[in-house]
Amino acid sequence: VSATEMTLSAWQRRRGGAAATADRHALIALVPPRAALDAAIETRFRAMIEAGALTEVRRLADRGLAPGLPAMKALGVRELAAVLRGETTVEGAVAAAVRATGQYAKRQGTWFRHQFVPRLGTADRYWRRDAKFSESFREEIFLFIRQFLLTPAV
Repeated sequence: VSATEMTLSAWQRRRGGAAATADRHALIALVPPRAALDAAIETRFRAMIEAGALTEVRRLADRGLAPGLPAMKALGVRELAAVLRGETTVEGAVAAAVRATGQYAKRQGTWFRHQFVPRLGTADRYWRRDAKFSESFREEIFLFIRQFLLTPAV
């Protein structure tokens, strides 16, 4: 439930489909190489550990929350809770959480490809680079946005 006061699926049913509709849309996608994405995921998760993620998961576990609640299903919570129960090491949890996060990122990429690209139709409404973000893309992205905003809807 969000600002619409309904679930995403209910909102989509009411609107007659997924988030992408007949309205004008432009998609800007930066798709980093898989190895770079995996490295960034691991770096981020290790930074979360250093910032106290294990303590945060301990506090969640101490509350006795149901495992099906969204907070308990967040990426990394299950893996770090296993450390607290003595079922794995921190390194084992990091490896498992990085793997789970990578799988989640892959599902996100699949979702974006299926939700947006087929509905956009024309190449002028889709900008994609198979690369990590670089300041060198900045001007190209803004040019795409300016052209999209100044081009009448078809």
